Amino acid sequence: MKLRFLALLLVFSVLPLAAPLAAQMQGGGLYLNPVAIRITNSVPDTGLFAFLGQNATSKMFYGVNLGGYYDWQAKPHWAVGADMRETIVHSDNAALDSLLFGVRIVDKPFQSPLRLYVEPAFGPGRSKSPYSTVHHTGLETHIFVGADYPIKKYLDWRVAEVGYGSVGTVNSSDFGYNTSIPSSHLLSITTGLVFRIR
Repeated sequence: MKLRFLALLLVFSVLPLAAPLAAQMQGGGLYLNPVAIRITNSVPDTGLFAFLGQNATSKMFYGVNLGGYYDWQAKPHWAVGADMRETIVHSDNAALDSLLFGVRIVDKPFQSPLRLYVEPAFGPGRSKSPYSTVHHTGLETHIFVGADYPIKKYLDWRVAEVGYGSVGTVNSSDFGYNTSIPSSHLLSITTGLVFRIR
């Protein structure tokens, strides 16, 4: 996690230096917010490496969402940007640690200060079951939609962000059990503050 945090800091420290290369910049932001994720699976895992617990098909996970974004102005009311985030969630002794890279499309509709965005993202998701110390890394894909509202010059309120995605998690079929377990589905929600960079 320390290496990922340093990578996040490096990326968002260098981005402002690349400003002269962009035609027009909108700015960026950093966030560290609470997140809740409902993780579901269509097939219950009955083995010792069940990520959601033995015979369970859904579970709530809670944790933090740490990341940052940088946007470039494309038209007067919308922008395109890049986002990098790490999400760390736990439930009982199970854990999921995701590092996602996304492309943001931001719009300010109806001359409102509210900034709406949509963001497809992907990256590695590292999971651990509650019964084992073994970790499994699988591809995680996600799509997020959200809204940020400016409170002060350098502070936004992330009114809400909802995400839907999937990830291959650790499961008993990885260790010789006969049941084939498909990827888990993720439904996330977060809210909090965004510290804007100009």
